[in-house]
Amino acid sequence: MKHFISILLFIVLTWSATAQIQTVELHLLHYDYVRKWRFGFTIGGHIFDYAIKNSEKPVFGDVPLMAEVTTPGVGFNINGIVDYRIIRNWHLRSGFGICFGQRELNFYQGVNGPLAHTSQYDSYYIEIPLLLKFSANRHSNFRPYLIAGTAARYNLGGKVNPSKGVVIGVVPFEPFYEGGFGFDWFFYYFKLSFEVKYSGGFTNVKSDNIAEGFEAYGDAISRINSRMILFSFHFE
Repeated sequence: MKHFISILLFIVLTWSATAQIQTVELHLLHYDYVRKWRFGFTIGGHIFDYAIKNSEKPVFGDVPLMAEVTTPGVGFNINGIVDYRIIRNWHLRSGFGICFGQRELNFYQGVNGPLAHTSQYDSYYIEIPLLLKFSANRHSNFRPYLIAGTAARYNLGGKVNPSKGVVIGVVPFEPFYEGGFGFDWFFYYFKLSFEVKYSGGFTNVKSDNIAEGFEAYGDAISRINSRMILFSFHFE
């Protein structure tokens, strides 16, 4: 009997909650289901990192130089949004944006050895993403979604600068793959989205431009790939 009462109570409460949700005023229905083109802007932050592949060539006698980003940097980004609704739940999204941040690359004398050198990389990206967005069915004024695609970024920073310890340059143009998830909230006058996205560089951005006298540091690294985790608020 106890179990029956519990089940009955659960059904009643569920029905009541569902009824309350259904009576909530639905916002921006025309914008959501009819309008093809949408525009807006993004404000967000991100965590920067480099994936380093060391050559492990000996430099200090038999000891190699080992490069590592011990503490990922942080930054912020501002983007425009151009969104095209392909069909009901599928959207194509792009835009133009700028992305600022820093990364600190440390060189050590061998594994777990003493610090030999620190390079502070300032990154100023101009970026254009091309993303495919799949939205779940709308639940009242809330809807989760998945997003994936690519982004092209051009770095205005990353040049050799011995005064900041930057002895290895990075290639300015870099294509990225991206994927993540987010949530849409529909308000009376606008739509707000919160999104978390991972972005990884396809190509090796290590440049042949090495500061004079630091050739050993260039030889110490075989490959550098950018990595980012982005946290964004979209307003449409």
